[in-house]
Amino acid sequence: MNDLTGHFSRMEIVDSGRRRRFTDEAKLAIVAESYNGPRQVTATAQRHGITRWQLNAWRRAAREGRLVHRSTNGFVPAIVVAEPVVANTPPAATVAVPPPVSDHGRMEC
Repeated sequence: MNDLTGHFSRMEIVDSGRRRRFTDEAKLAIVAESYNGPRQVTATAQRHGITRWQLNAWRRAAREGRLVHRSTNGFVPAIVVAEPVVANTPPAATVAVPPPVSDHGRMEC
């Protein structure tokens, strides 16, 4: 009989257990690499240590515009719109304000 009591084998931990964080630029580079040829999703995902499901989510985010290259120079995209044209109309007629009422209910002129 084979009695294994008291015998231990060596065990190695190869993963730290923490999630990896990818910048948007890194995600976009991986997404672009996955489009280099047919059937590249699984191979690209394996090269970068991610699942093909994660890569497909990044590809979808890039298509929908949710994954974009962030510029580091501090500028944001802007749209310049011309000011609306305002017609030169005369000012509206003023409304007559009644004189104040005194404390005895009589109007002063």
